[in-house]
Amino acid sequence: QLSFAAGQYRATSDYKNIGLTELRALDFTRITYEVDFRVRQDSRLFIWDNRLFGVLGQSKVTDQPLQEVADDLFFETVLNLRPRSFESGLSLFPSGSFKYDTEFTPTERTERGITTRNPKQQDITLGLGVGVSEFAGFNRTRLSLTQTFDRSRNPRPDENGINLQTMYQLPILSSTLRSEFDGTYYIKQKRSTGDTRRLLVRWRSDIAIPIGSLVIGPSLNVFLFRGHKSSVVGQSPKIATAVVVGVTLGFSKEWKVQYEPLF
Repeated sequence: QLSFAAGQYRATSDYKNIGLTELRALDFTRITYEVDFRVRQDSRLFIWDNRLFGVLGQSKVTDQPLQEVADDLFFETVLNLRPRSFESGLSLFPSGSFKYDTEFTPTERTERGITTRNPKQQDITLGLGVGVSEFAGFNRTRLSLTQTFDRSRNPRPDENGINLQTMYQLPILSSTLRSEFDGTYYIKQKRSTGDTRRLLVRWRSDIAIPIGSLVIGPSLNVFLFRGHKSSVVGQSPKIATAVVVGVTLGFSKEWKVQYEPLF
C-alpha cells in the first residue's frame, strides 16, 4: 500500500540523542510504501501467528531537504497454546513471542548544513505471558513479560518490561474499523540513562473503505515515550508525544490455504 502522512513530533531536550524517529520535535510530511504480510497456522495444540512488516519512503521535515527516514523492517512470531475455557466465557492461553526490529540505514537529521546520523536501531525482544480469547471485538490480546536486547553499534542497556498488545475490529457497513494498541512499561535498571526507555506506547486506528479491488484507509497514529533520567536534576522527564494523521491506498487480500495438519 502507498501511504501519505503528516504530523508533528513533540519532544524535549531530554531526548536529543534518542534513536527513535518519532522524537524529532518538528513538523513533517511523509510518503511511504508499506507491505504487511501475516500468516496464521492452526493446529490441535497451538495457534501460530507470524507478521512481516516493511516500510520504505521519504519524509519532508520543516526547513530541511528531502531525506530518507522511513526504512524499517519488523518481524514478529507469536506462539499461543490452545486456550482453556472458563465458565465466564473467556479463554486464557500461554503465549510466547519473538520480535526483531531494525533499520536498513540509520536515521539522519540535517540542521544548519550539518548531518547527524543516529545509531542504527536493531532490537530483539523476547516475550512470555498469557493471552485472552476474542471478546467484544477485541482479539490478539496478550499481556507479557519482555526482555529487549539492543544489538546496534551504540547499544542501550538491555531492558525488561511489561507489554500489552490488543487489536479491536468493528464492521461498519462495508468498511472495517481497526484499532491496534502496543504499550510497554520498562522496569528501571541501575545503569539506565535518559536514552533508556521507561514507557513506549503506540496506538493506531484506521478504517478500511473498499473501492472496487482497492482499499483506502484514513488513519490516526499516536505515539508516547518517556525516558528514565531528565536533563534537569531532580525532575522527571516529560512524556514526548507524536500525533500523525494519514491516508493509505492499497490492495488487501486474504488467502486460506488448505494443508494437512502437522500436529
